[in-house]
Amino acid sequence: MDSYIYGSVRSQHWVLLSTCSLGGNGCRSTICTSGTRTVVEIKGPEILLYFIEPGIQSKPYMPTNSVSLTGTAIPVPVNDTEFVGIYGLDYFIDTQELIGQTPNRTLLNYLLWRFVMNRANNLDARFDKVQQDFYREIYGTKSQSARWKKCVDYVNNNMVSALYVQEHFNSASKAKAEEMIANIKNEFYEILDEIEWMDPETRADAKTKAAVMEQHIGFPDYLMDQDKLNEEYEHLHFESFPAAVLQSPLFNKDYPNSLNYGAIGSIVGHELTHGFDSNGRHHDSNGNQRLWWHPNTIDRFIAKSQCMTNQYNNYTVRVMGEDHKINGVLTLSENIADNGGVKQSFRAFKKLQLRYGADRLLPGLNLTQTQLFFLKFAQNWCQTMTEEGTLTALKTWKHTPGKHRVIGTLHNSVEFSRAYNCPEGSPMNPIHKCHCAID
Repeated sequence: MDSYIYGSVRSQHWVLLSTCSLGGNGCRSTICTSGTRTVVEIKGPEILLYFIEPGIQSKPYMPTNSVSLTGTAIPVPVNDTEFVGIYGLDYFIDTQELIGQTPNRTLLNYLLWRFVMNRANNLDARFDKVQQDFYREIYGTKSQSARWKKCVDYVNNNMVSALYVQEHFNSASKAKAEEMIANIKNEFYEILDEIEWMDPETRADAKTKAAVMEQHIGFPDYLMDQDKLNEEYEHLHFESFPAAVLQSPLFNKDYPNSLNYGAIGSIVGHELTHGFDSNGRHHDSNGNQRLWWHPNTIDRFIAKSQCMTNQYNNYTVRVMGEDHKINGVLTLSENIADNGGVKQSFRAFKKLQLRYGADRLLPGLNLTQTQLFFLKFAQNWCQTMTEEGTLTALKTWKHTPGKHRVIGTLHNSVEFSRAYNCPEGSPMNPIHKCHCAID
């Protein structure tokens, strides 16, 4: 079952908190999960989360005042019937068990280490050396950036967005990127109508969710207006904008569509698909955690996604003389998004060809536009990693390593096999292909 709790009594994992006033003397409500392990207490101005099994107490787990949940990213009013969602209940239970089995000295050292690592960039060379030794063991890195470069990067990431945009990005680039995203989103809507495993009600809700997804392309308009820019930064509220992503080699307004749609287009589709994958399906169009998919649709989705889990489980990476399997469960969400993103972007690209005719080819390469699309997608995930870094990635990353990220997606693409004339049953055109989610 889904391991979160969110105001409802339709299953043993969901519960509505007892009605009570946060401004009064408080109340107590037991949540009926397996083993009755959780208690939520609303007391005075705080919401406290306890575990009945000894181990974890959070005081406060979610600080509030009598009017709004001020401890959350977006303050929301709280009344007598407010729903409170607890996501990842299993995580808290597992953490509780781990803490109970771990010596206090180890716990305290870990907490101190995490704090120091977070602030190491602001400390002197002694701490920088310790951090460097740590990264060498974990990732195999030979050295870190010089202090001056870290400082420059900090300034670049936080304070010079307007200068960068004015020098390297323009309105024409932004307009072309916005057109591309609109085309890909249109294909997403069409794919929603085509998939047979989704029921009509869930399909309608999915379209609503996709429609309300905002897109922030390149830069906000105020960056080009000095007065508005000064007003935005008056209180030192800095934001980083992805104009630098919309540059070569991922995007260029003068590139053929095959390159733009194969590179940044597949990433756009990837991010759109995340709203409807194994994680995104838990959040409705307002971002609330609730089961908005029909139960039968969920069952069919899980059955289809198992194919992709098995597919990536069968890939191995050779590191330090040994074969290590990719974790198809850990990487499932990203693998679904990779597959969906390429499909949506490719369809949008082919529609452009039908509308405007053939685009130019690249000189010196005997490749069709369709072949260039897939080649450019593959170039997205070219990477070089140390063996230590690869081992860490296999254990902790939610993304499949680059090589198999490309191979896994293209294994499932009929269009790729057709473009490169891969015989049926050959390594890059397996007979059995996996399709799930908006794919």
